[in-house]
Amino acid sequence: MPSSTAAIIPTYNRAAMLRECIESLLKQSRPLQQIIIVNDGSTDNTESIVQAFGDRVMLVNKANGGKASAINVGLTHCQSDYVWICDDDDIAAADGLEYLASALDADDTAGFSYGTFKIFRDTKAGRIYTPPTYWLREGEPDIHLQFLEEMFTFQYAMLVRRSLYEKLGPFREDLIRSQDHEMAIRLARSAKAVYVPEVIFFQRAHEAQRGTQAGSFAARANAQKWLEYGQTIITGIRENYRLEEFTPTFARNWDAPLAKRAALLERACISAERAMWPEAIEDLRQAASLSPSPARPEEIGLAEAVIRQALPWRILADNSGWIDSLGACYRANAYGRDILHAACRPLVWHARKMLQKGDIAGGIGMLKLMASILGMGGMCSRLVGSVQKRT
Repeated sequence: MPSSTAAIIPTYNRAAMLRECIESLLKQSRPLQQIIIVNDGSTDNTESIVQAFGDRVMLVNKANGGKASAINVGLTHCQSDYVWICDDDDIAAADGLEYLASALDADDTAGFSYGTFKIFRDTKAGRIYTPPTYWLREGEPDIHLQFLEEMFTFQYAMLVRRSLYEKLGPFREDLIRSQDHEMAIRLARSAKAVYVPEVIFFQRAHEAQRGTQAGSFAARANAQKWLEYGQTIITGIRENYRLEEFTPTFARNWDAPLAKRAALLERACISAERAMWPEAIEDLRQAASLSPSPARPEEIGLAEAVIRQALPWRILADNSGWIDSLGACYRANAYGRDILHAACRPLVWHARKMLQKGDIAGGIGMLKLMASILGMGGMCSRLVGSVQKRT
């Protein structure tokens, strides 16, 4: 018998968007056996929207407690082999489930499958689709490390065996944001994943409120909330993971001191991406002390690629003590120079983007930050290197 799938849609005050989400699930080329809508205390007409679909869906009402609590309730009603957790404001691609479920059907050693997505926005000119703004980092095949670095896909693009969710336990209800990211890290740490190079769903860009009834926030605050809850997640991981779990794939056959150096670098980059600069600086210091020899090309590539977002750099720019510490790491030895020269590469991109948008102060601020860490000579070298890499 083919494996069965349940879709769970946690929803809160999204009646205007929810109907299209449900319709997209009902139109799947591979039919769903369950569609469970968990109404997380909505005060709009969510209940009547769901009831209009009749017995094709299951409606579960609960008091408002957040997305994680709604998912956990939905999982208690799930009776299918696979679980597809869907956001109420997004739309499934017609073959989305077919792609994900076929991948799991073909490999019973895999715990979950995942694909990609597109972003859309409704405008007066019609619906406009664009590629994702997150991407899989080339050069690292370990999906667990990829998820630690950044959530490059979304829960709607993932299909998980129900038995794996049962093994790992509930979604964390203390996380108003990034609960899907935290679960994705747990999934990837515990099970094999299968990548499906197909669009699974379409993510709606909109300005509606996020969060819970008690902890609502505007769309413009999303980046700050991402950072806040990302720090919570990574702090716990730093406390509970062994350092060896951060070892990049490229370093797993290196001599012990160099493998440890690479693990510290990986952890430093993951921490810096969440603006956890003191932790990142300490990891860099330890890495440089293990072996002051120049960084290997693989380490340089890692340092260049992970600290991508502008917000962590903006936070760094406001703390002269952290900047001075990074500058000291840069001047300490060849390894520190190589790694920080590489890590500052995204500053060039952010400066250029800000200047192109007319944010002169922001663009100049990024360049000043780079000069403060690398010195004028180092900044000029980084600018030249970035131009050469682009061409």
